[in-house]
Amino acid sequence: MKKILFTIVALTFGVSLAYADFNETRNLNLAADGIKELKIDCGAGFLDVKGFADLKNIEVEAEIILEGYDDDDAAEIIDRYMILKLEERGDKAMLQSYFDDSNNWSFFGYRNRMINLTVRVPLNMGLNIEDGSGYIYIEDIENAVTIDDGSGEITIMNIGGDARIEDGSGEIEVSDIRGSMDIEDGSGSIDLDNIHGQLTIDDGSGSIRADNIEGDVDIEDSSGDMTIKSVNGSIVVDDGSGDIRIDGVSKDVRIVDAGSGGTRITNVEGRVSGDVDI
Repeated sequence: MKKILFTIVALTFGVSLAYADFNETRNLNLAADGIKELKIDCGAGFLDVKGFADLKNIEVEAEIILEGYDDDDAAEIIDRYMILKLEERGDKAMLQSYFDDSNNWSFFGYRNRMINLTVRVPLNMGLNIEDGSGYIYIEDIENAVTIDDGSGEITIMNIGGDARIEDGSGEIEVSDIRGSMDIEDGSGSIDLDNIHGQLTIDDGSGSIRADNIEGDVDIEDSSGDMTIKSVNGSIVVDDGSGDIRIDGVSKDVRIVDAGSGGTRITNVEGRVSGDVDI
């Protein structure tokens, strides 16, 4: 019995070793003098970018994770397929971080490969991000931020310039934008607070909540409830389905199409018009 138990434990241990995850961290640095914008092209893995005053470099910590590979196989994959580099291109910097394995699915199968990125940039550097999948967190950038994302949650906070998000799926949370905010979203909830400029949303599905908007609001929505409060401008809504709740608007409200779902509009100083019972 002891011999059988030892054999089972040994086999289990061997299988665990054979499918252990590979994990390695690498660091990239680039002098930021003369660079106005950082472009990021990244694949699977989270992306965390934060701005810092008095920082003179772009600093990147890249955590490389390959699930189910031993060190030798992981080293071969990294050597053959991984793109990880940070380089200067005129007045821009380019960070690339992904596995170039689109034509080698049979080699990898379903095992995950990802690079988690933690990036520190000077406070006034702009960001232009193209992301495959994974959580995105952006904070303390005193410039414009553009995000083109496939899937995964997005959080951006304390942005000094305009912000634009084009997203396939995943929740979006935005707060403290001192420019305008433009969102084109496939699916997932949208939660916004303290937008100092105009707000434009083109949404497929998912709830929308917007509070404390200084500029005009323009929303085209297919489905999902929306709640819009405290707008120091005008509101235009074109809705497919879901409840509409609007409260506290200093100018006009126009409902192009209320779709299906209840509509409640209160505390509007200007004119209420369109597809709504007044």
